[in-house]
Amino acid sequence: MRGFTSAAEDDRNITHPAGPTWVCSAVKALSLVTLAIGLAAGPGGVLRAQEAKAGAEEPTPGTGHERICLNGQWLVHLGGDEWQIPAQGYRLARVPGKIGGDWYEEFTGNENGHECGWYRLDFLVPPAWEGKRIYIDFVRVGSYAKVFLDGRLVGDHPDGNTPFSVDLTGRAVPGSKHRLHVFVQGWSRFRKSRHQGVWPIGFNRQVGITGDVYLRCTSPVHIADVFVITSVRQRVLSVRVTLSNTTPQAYQLRLKGSVRLGPTPVLDLPEVPIQLSAGESKEVEVQQHWEAPQLWGYPPYGEPVLYHLYCVLKDEAGEMLDQRFTRFGFREFWIEGDKFLLNGRPIFLQGEQAQFSSMVMYAQNRQWILQYFRALREANVNFVRLPHGFFWPILAEVADEVGMLLENEPMDGVPTAGYASDSASGAAVLAEKAEAQWLDDRSRRAHLQTVADWVREWRNHPSLVMWSTDNESSSQSALANPATFAIQKQIKDLILSLDPTRPVAHEGSPLTSAARRLGVDLVPDVYNIHPYSDPITQDVEENKRRHFYSGQPVVIGELFNDYPKINFSPEQLSQEPADKWAKAQSFADYWYRNIVAAKEAGYAGTVLLCLASSGFYGYVREGEFTLGPLGRETRSVPVTWPSLSGPGPKVENYLTCIPWDTLNWFDSSKPVYVPTHVFQRVKEAYALINGGDLPPLPATRRPELVVTLTYRNQPVPGAYLYLRPLDGQPEDCTGVLTDHEGTAWFCPDTAGHYRLECQTEAGPQHIEVTLQRGPFDGQAGYHHIQRLTMNLLEPPQETVRNLPDTAPSAEPDVVWTCLPQEQLPPEAITTPEAPGYINLEKIFNEDGKPTPGAREHDLRLYFHDQELEVAPPLWSGSIKSYPGHTKVTGFSLLLPAPKPGTYELILHKPHLSPERSAELFVGEEQEPRLILNTNAADLGLEFAVAGRDARYTLEIKPENIHEGRVRLRFNSTSWSAASIGGISLRPK
Repeated sequence: MRGFTSAAEDDRNITHPAGPTWVCSAVKALSLVTLAIGLAAGPGGVLRAQEAKAGAEEPTPGTGHERICLNGQWLVHLGGDEWQIPAQGYRLARVPGKIGGDWYEEFTGNENGHECGWYRLDFLVPPAWEGKRIYIDFVRVGSYAKVFLDGRLVGDHPDGNTPFSVDLTGRAVPGSKHRLHVFVQGWSRFRKSRHQGVWPIGFNRQVGITGDVYLRCTSPVHIADVFVITSVRQRVLSVRVTLSNTTPQAYQLRLKGSVRLGPTPVLDLPEVPIQLSAGESKEVEVQQHWEAPQLWGYPPYGEPVLYHLYCVLKDEAGEMLDQRFTRFGFREFWIEGDKFLLNGRPIFLQGEQAQFSSMVMYAQNRQWILQYFRALREANVNFVRLPHGFFWPILAEVADEVGMLLENEPMDGVPTAGYASDSASGAAVLAEKAEAQWLDDRSRRAHLQTVADWVREWRNHPSLVMWSTDNESSSQSALANPATFAIQKQIKDLILSLDPTRPVAHEGSPLTSAARRLGVDLVPDVYNIHPYSDPITQDVEENKRRHFYSGQPVVIGELFNDYPKINFSPEQLSQEPADKWAKAQSFADYWYRNIVAAKEAGYAGTVLLCLASSGFYGYVREGEFTLGPLGRETRSVPVTWPSLSGPGPKVENYLTCIPWDTLNWFDSSKPVYVPTHVFQRVKEAYALINGGDLPPLPATRRPELVVTLTYRNQPVPGAYLYLRPLDGQPEDCTGVLTDHEGTAWFCPDTAGHYRLECQTEAGPQHIEVTLQRGPFDGQAGYHHIQRLTMNLLEPPQETVRNLPDTAPSAEPDVVWTCLPQEQLPPEAITTPEAPGYINLEKIFNEDGKPTPGAREHDLRLYFHDQELEVAPPLWSGSIKSYPGHTKVTGFSLLLPAPKPGTYELILHKPHLSPERSAELFVGEEQEPRLILNTNAADLGLEFAVAGRDARYTLEIKPENIHEGRVRLRFNSTSWSAASIGGISLRPK
């Protein structure tokens, strides 16, 4: 049988229809300026490349933004409270890394089961960043993060699946040292504290800083985002650039772009004049005809050729303000009828699912991913589904470089009332009111914002050819639900507004084909089904008739046997060889038969849940089985790394107790993997329908360099080492923080000459190095990495080293100061020993009626300025709580005040912060005396610590006192819960 890709076709003969078969229009949230070329443009109003020549701009080192990778060994304190920064109890831990979680652990010992913890890092802001905006970027933190700089809360993020940045401008001072704390909280703990019963948006439930961390600077007027769109049919390059002006003045700007292949300019884009008002962000779009780009793909669709778009932003006088490189591939993936086309050629998606890879840390490391894609390609897989949640973008980065196609989806089921509300994002959880369903507009908008962040992170990757909104929300076994369809449509429309270039699937949700019949204007781009029958064609054809199939490509989104039937233990393989060999043959035949049947039925692709579970573990042939290259003798195997710095996680141990994805990338004495009988049969089936084996991955890989920095032959840890291009390579300046052994690991895009630079006390010192692409020969280990030693002639610039608590010098003079817990009677509302004390947690009985002690102090509760006669359930002394459908927004009470003067007000066990603050009014005064959101004013802290006392000085005037008592009124100032366990008022 001849496959789709066996026919020869010259890419230059691809027809250019008047319009695409599959088209979606973009809806832009920002203001959009489209460059009008006018009469000088070529056909279609787009300026041709030869008419746009204006001289290519050359990159200017040090202009615009720089960033420093802060990965390495930080300090971690396990456990703790989110408002109480621990002063002691830290030890070394790797970042990125996990400190525990709900799923599979890379660590052993006491980390298991921890659901929260504190990270700490001391760092220096480079002096050269004076006048820049300064940020710290986190690729992933699971699942909820609070970020503190020098003890002050500077930002938080509620989703462990999307990147976020914290603006440190004005707080982080160039040339100064600062202390960073990050509180991390696992999802189980987060959902219990925020909203019982809400689960993460995806399957990633890791606890810790699980992605790369960068310190970054930009110009005040800068290029904030770039989106590159390529059209093979129209031979057009479109670029959308978002510009941001963070200054109080307007700017007349000029934006110029060019495309580079390595350091060589190959295409100029027209210059665009732009006016940017003070504080304004604006999106600018420019198009350019490109007659003969090298197409991205794999043979015969193209090659994994990657270009860089170089954007330059200048002011009216021609001074360069910013520059930015964006990597992309020129390719187009579209639908015609019931077929997929890549660069004008029909393609069958020979797929495999990356099952469970989002839950293990090594699956976001470049070394592992390369070997994973190599193994899949040897099985003739050309397409990988990334299911059930947000995967790391490094997967797409590597897929771009090797020519692997991807589909990505943000969640399991879509968030709807009932079951699927458990899939709401953390942002939606924080926005949600307890008395409302997830479907309320506020939390839905928050959830969609999470999806938008995800789309922006992935949309420039040519390897990504399809989006999925969800998994099995409208499956073949579920009832059609218009509410589900409506949310699927919202998510799809949002995706297409940000990226109109890719089809959008609804994985395993064939019922979406019925959406329009039920009043929702949603027509799926792909008919995607997860059938679990044999033969597969019967189930698919039956569902097509039932679900109003309308001619789209049909994709078998999941094809697998039950896991308990295909995962054998080592004992079963050795003690029941005949039975297990027969079953292995049966499984392999199942996949072979159904792959071929799907192709013969005219479907557009199959995605297996197969190789991850039985392609590298099990029977190789009759009488021979493999337990993987690392075996199953122990639960985990220690991993060696040439450096703990640079991008990507450096896990301590590699799990061998799970059957999927057991690939060896680090031990050069062992094979990367051993293919099983199932692997071989999948390879044969895909080769049959393809008309032969797929081409192998490229034989080389991007350059990598490990530098050991020394001074007087001793390693220099905690230093910034920069790699600056010298040949005009499309590289932004990148720094790396050296690890505890003084090593720095670089992985630039492009080969060529570079300058390694390190700041010393006498100024910068540098050496030059030539980097070459490394071999990718399928062998495990790190033999592809170039290595060198850079010896400093002068003392290195003083840095802040992270040391565990065994070294007293690790602690600064002041980290945190909490006032001591007040010693109070455990049960009493008030006592003769503490007449000015009120225990707010004991002033109501079980029926919500005030106790005698509460009546004595004239306690009054208010809801929206209306007095309540009965305390709602669960009030528990909170200024604002969530008792059913009522929120208490304030209260007042009388406290002893024998005479005017200075008093000390003590709040016991407060839970107050800038988000959970309260206003204090004295007597009948209409202006608040205090904003209660701090417990240690001498340190300048902007929040209180839960469970510790907060003390304030209060002047009581004669007119405030009535019969020896003063009325204090407390009102909450935010929607979030603020609480106080007790109150004391004492004369000073």
